[in-house]
Amino acid sequence: MSASSSTRTAALLALYKHDFPLFARQALKIQIKEQGLVPFKLLPFQSRLHDAAKAQEARRGFIRQIWLKSRQIGSSTLAQGIVFHRTIMNSHFNSIVVAHDIGIAELLFQMSRRFYANLPLELRPTVRHATKQGLVFNTPTEKVSVLSPGLDSKIIVATAKNIHAGAGGTFHAVHLSEAARYPNPEEIETSTLQATGLVKGTVVIIESTARPEGRWFFEMCEMAKKGASPFEFHFEPWTADHTCQIPLDPGEQIGPETPYEHQIVRDHLVQPAQLKWRRLKLAEMRDDEPLFMREFPISEEEAWMRQDVAIFPLAHRRILREGVAPPRYLGTVSAGPIVQKSGDGPLLVWEEPEAASLYDIGADVALGRDGGDWSVAEVIERKTGRQVAEYRAQLAPSEFADILYWLGLWYNQAYLAVERNSIGDYTNERLVKVLGYPNIFLWRPPGKLITTITNTTGWYTTRRFKEMLMATAKDAVYTYCTSGVATFPLIRGTQLMVELDNFVYLETGGTGIGEHVKHDDRVMAWMIAHKARHDSIGEGDFAPVTFATGSKLRYTHTQYMTEEEARVGNPNRLSWMGTDLEGWR
Repeated sequence: MSASSSTRTAALLALYKHDFPLFARQALKIQIKEQGLVPFKLLPFQSRLHDAAKAQEARRGFIRQIWLKSRQIGSSTLAQGIVFHRTIMNSHFNSIVVAHDIGIAELLFQMSRRFYANLPLELRPTVRHATKQGLVFNTPTEKVSVLSPGLDSKIIVATAKNIHAGAGGTFHAVHLSEAARYPNPEEIETSTLQATGLVKGTVVIIESTARPEGRWFFEMCEMAKKGASPFEFHFEPWTADHTCQIPLDPGEQIGPETPYEHQIVRDHLVQPAQLKWRRLKLAEMRDDEPLFMREFPISEEEAWMRQDVAIFPLAHRRILREGVAPPRYLGTVSAGPIVQKSGDGPLLVWEEPEAASLYDIGADVALGRDGGDWSVAEVIERKTGRQVAEYRAQLAPSEFADILYWLGLWYNQAYLAVERNSIGDYTNERLVKVLGYPNIFLWRPPGKLITTITNTTGWYTTRRFKEMLMATAKDAVYTYCTSGVATFPLIRGTQLMVELDNFVYLETGGTGIGEHVKHDDRVMAWMIAHKARHDSIGEGDFAPVTFATGSKLRYTHTQYMTEEEARVGNPNRLSWMGTDLEGWR
C-alpha cells in the first residue's frame, strides 16, 4: 500500500470511527427480508435508537440501552452493527453477544461474519481465528504480531446455556439478544454486565420482545424507565418497521372496521397499507390475536399483556382501553372535606362529584410499609359504573381510614366498601366506631332468596368470594361493551387498565396479577367498588334488604352491636346511626 493510500485509509478510519451511520451505509452489508445484500442504511427508528445511544454517551461517557421491540424489526441488526463497529475500530476491545439459543447465536455470528466479509479490503483488520465461538482480530501468529501488532480485539458469541464457555475477563461491549427468553438471566448478568465497567467507551445493549417468562427483562425495563439504573429504555412498535405494510391495489380502499382498529388508527396513526399488512399477518397466524400482540405489539402495555390466561376478554379490554385518559387534575384530600390540586398528589380526579349523583367506593388496604403494597380507593358513579377518581398511597391503615372518610363525604356520602382482610378490619373499625362514616358497606351472604344484611362491615376476600368479585366486574364490563357505542368511558386510569390487562388465571391455581406487574391493588379496589354498586342497585337506588334474624352487628372481632341498637341507634357508640336503614346502603 502506497503512502498516499495509507494516509487516505487512516483518514477514512478516523472518520468512520466517530460516525457509525456513515460507516454502516458505506462499509457494511446486511441481508434483508426481500432477499439479497444491501448497504446498511439506518432506518428512521434505527437512527432514533442510535442517536439516543450517542446522546447518552455524550452525557455519561458510556452507552447503556434497553430496547423493548416488535419481532424482526431490525433492533438486533443495529445492536450487532454497533458492537462490530466498536470492536474493529478499537484495539484491545473485547465484545460478547449472547443469544437465548444456538440457532439465534448462529444467525448473529453470521451477521458479524457477513459484515467482515463485505468490508472494503483496506478496512479489514487481520483475523487470527474465526470459529463458531467468535472472531479474533489479530495478526496470524505471535511471531508476526511482534513485527506488526494487530488489533488484539475480539467478538465472542455465546448462548445463555453455555455462557461460561466464552465468558471471562473484561468486556467493553455487550449485546444481549432476546433477553426475555433467557432461562438464567441472573447468571448472564453476572457473567457479562458485571464484567463491563461503567467507564468511558463501554457499550451494553439489551434488546428483546416481551415474553411471559421474562421477569428479569421486565424489571430491567421498569428500572430504566424510573431512572433507577444506568440504562435508558426505548420501545419500538411494529409500525416502526417499514416492511409491515402492503401497498393497496388500484382502487382499493381500506379503513378501520373493529373497535380495536379504530383505536390504533386514532392513537397510533396506523395507515391503510399497515392495516392491510396486519390483517394478512393475523390471518397467517390463524387469527391468534394474543400471539400477534405479543410478537407485534403497538404499545408497551400491549407487549406485556398475558392474553392467553387473561380474566377479562381481549375484545372487551380493547374497548375499555379507548376510554383511558389523563385525569383532570391530581390532588390531595383532607378534613373538611377539602380537595386541593397538587401536581404530585395521590388523588386522581376525572370528575368532581355532582349533586344529583350517587357514588360507590371500593378500597384495598395495605400496611403502608415502604416498598410494600399500596392502599387504593377507586370511586365509580352509581348509575353508569364509570371511574371518576382514584386514590393510591402508602399509608398506615388508620391514616387511610381518615382519607376514605373525607373522600367518601366529598362524593356525596358514597357507599364505601373496604376490604376487611387482616388490617382492613382496623380500617373498617375506625371508619365506623371512631369517625362514624354514614354509609358503610355491610356484608350480604350470597345465594339467599332474600337479600340479607349481616352483622359484618366490609368486604372479605377469599378465593370463593374473589370469584364473586370477578363475576360482578366481568358482568359490568360485558354490559358496557355489548350495549352499543358507549357515551362514557368505564375506565379512565392508565395503571388500572394495565392491572386489568394483566389480571390472570395463575398456573398455580387461583387468580392474580401476571408476572410483569407487581401490584393488583387498583383492580381489586375497582372490583370491590363494582360489587358495592351491584349490591346497591335494585328497585330504585337500593336493593331491598333485611337483617338476619337475631343477628349481632360486628365491627371488630371482639365488640358487637345488637340488631336493636342498629335499628334505633346508640348515641354512646354510634352517634351517626339514624332510625332507619337508609344510611347503611
